[in-house]
Amino acid sequence: MKVFGIRHHGPGSAKRLSKALRAYQPDCLLIELPAGVEKALKYLGEPGLKPPVALLMYPVKDFQSGSFLPFAEFSPEWQAMKYALKKEIPIIPMDLPMGIQIDQSPVRRLSAVRTDPLGHLAKLAGFDDSERWWDVTFEQEEDDLAVFDMIEEMTLALREGALFDEPPLNIAREAYMRKALRKAIKDGHQRIAIVCGAWHTPALTQWESISAKSDNDRLRGLKKEKYEVSWIPWNYERLSFYSGYGAGVVSPAWYELLFRYRASISIRWMARAGRLLRQKGQDASPAHVLEAIRLADTLTALRDKPLPGLAELEEAAITVFCRGDRKLFDLIRKKMIIGQKSGKVPEKLTSVPLQKDFEQKVKSARLSPALKSSEAVKKELDLRKPTQLSASKLLHSLMILDIPWGKPMKGSQFKTGTFSEKWKLKWVPDYYVKIVQAAIYGNTIEEAALNKMKEKIQGTESLQELTELMDQSIKADVPEVIPELTTKMQELAALTKDILTLMEALPALVQVYKYGNQRNSETQFFKDIIEEIVPRIFVGLPSVCSGIEEEPAREVYKAMQRTHHALHLFNQPDLIEAWLKTLRILSNTKSVHLLIQGWSWRSLFDKQKVEPAAMERTMQAYLVTSQAPMYFTQWLEGFLSGSGLLLIHNPGFWKLLDRWIRQIPEDQFKTILPILRRTFSAFQGPERKKMLNMARFGSGLPAEKTKDEINEELAEMALSSVRKLLEI
Repeated sequence: MKVFGIRHHGPGSAKRLSKALRAYQPDCLLIELPAGVEKALKYLGEPGLKPPVALLMYPVKDFQSGSFLPFAEFSPEWQAMKYALKKEIPIIPMDLPMGIQIDQSPVRRLSAVRTDPLGHLAKLAGFDDSERWWDVTFEQEEDDLAVFDMIEEMTLALREGALFDEPPLNIAREAYMRKALRKAIKDGHQRIAIVCGAWHTPALTQWESISAKSDNDRLRGLKKEKYEVSWIPWNYERLSFYSGYGAGVVSPAWYELLFRYRASISIRWMARAGRLLRQKGQDASPAHVLEAIRLADTLTALRDKPLPGLAELEEAAITVFCRGDRKLFDLIRKKMIIGQKSGKVPEKLTSVPLQKDFEQKVKSARLSPALKSSEAVKKELDLRKPTQLSASKLLHSLMILDIPWGKPMKGSQFKTGTFSEKWKLKWVPDYYVKIVQAAIYGNTIEEAALNKMKEKIQGTESLQELTELMDQSIKADVPEVIPELTTKMQELAALTKDILTLMEALPALVQVYKYGNQRNSETQFFKDIIEEIVPRIFVGLPSVCSGIEEEPAREVYKAMQRTHHALHLFNQPDLIEAWLKTLRILSNTKSVHLLIQGWSWRSLFDKQKVEPAAMERTMQAYLVTSQAPMYFTQWLEGFLSGSGLLLIHNPGFWKLLDRWIRQIPEDQFKTILPILRRTFSAFQGPERKKMLNMARFGSGLPAEKTKDEINEELAEMALSSVRKLLEI
């Protein structure tokens, strides 16, 4: 029997372990993997299984929790299993099964040695972190076999010399490992190779000093839950900050190079760095590469190391390629240190029906490249094309299942009546767990989305949230929930007395109504709900706007703007006319907040419900007054909201505003200036530039031509073109 203490995901450990196994020639391999994963290990020989990959383990009865065991090519466990497969010797997972629950309450008297033994030794050796210390001390040691004895001796000294209470989970794990070892010996194996984390080596080399009865007593009575296990793809980005047993890998790309090309590591790393910098437009010639290699070798010699480490290579690259500018090297740091590699798993190894259905839909929607990419992928979908419509439905269904593979990009036009959707797709291996978790809702994406949506509907009592769920249902093409959603929305709409709540729900209802039409969905029920709540908004709005302070007035003001836009998008002439009548009431009601009054006047004027001359008189009545300027600045802010063309093309308004500002005392002007600046800053740049010229040189507009000066023939030609453009 031989125990090989390794560092999880250590490239030096992996290389050295492969040589040691070939020299030892074991007839059986015991490995630190949870018992119960044997049925997944039999697929190790599949040609389509390419690391980085991970074992996904999840409870059969409760998919809400799951665990990963990732493997890279440079993981010692992976190399050990590949060796056993090649030599056709049995692989025996010897760790505690995942389904056994152990009391992990805090233990007493935990010392720094126990909480982070390698970190403790690293600090004693003058290193800031244990990874760099391990790399220098063990990963670059030339004598392969001697290192395992060194690791065992070091760990034994740590465990014997420190005062601590071993956590209950570790005690049970090591008891199970010894139990597995005894069984292997009983089964007749003579040359047993044990591959485990360095910390566990003394517990296994000294297995005979602990009785089988003692270990069995420790394991007796532990509850075991049934777990399923399957292979899933992994990637270096996830490996860099999460891994089995908490052993994170800071630099997977570097470790892969170290594992594959240890002897030529400097040349390959520098050549790759130079190539990436050239792609970024930087000067990184072959001469630079050679100079950087020489500098890295010099640093290595000065620091008395056998091979250049990542620190030496980085320093040399920053000095030679980037001329000391660390920010320049940051352009390629992620690719050089973490890497972008993703693994592959054959489809036949997929064990959850929902995952199989997902992968089939990804393929038919032509999203496979985005699924395999380690980088975020931007995707624009044209919903008029069947394949891209299927992709959209899949992405929206996954959002229902809380799997945000695709996220709407800024500027996406989902809700403006177009047939285009813009997505940013970034697959994270954790989403495989979410697919497993979602499997409780069904065996297909459609079935799971339907049942998940029903669950969400039952837990929602908000009209706006129900509208958003309706929106998701239409986009994901889950029509079965529409009747239930409609009934609940109608009930809530009938019971809701809060006018603001109805106003907040209206834009979403209208957007879903318009969006559903694009997807050929039945949307008459939306029209019915909209036509039911809109009159209630018109009746209740004047009282909501009366006698309120500035903060609530601004909330109502914003809600009114959204309502105004939604009604015009809905495009029902009778409702638009009723809305404008409501605005007329608000504009002439003194108790209504001035911000809302001003915006109501502006909206009526834009819709040509007020003549320019009448509007000038109204504006003059508000501005030329004995009231404090601050008071009517709020009316002005509401009136000027929107396009600045109102002032540019109505010289009378401009003159009134100019005269009013000139009459304001200086001390009061300083008070209202922030509000005026906020108002004018919302205008477009060309509009503000035109107003500046008007303030400097007068109106800046050409004198009006009389009717006799207009060329009727040319005017008719222009009007003809305008009519065609506007479809009049």
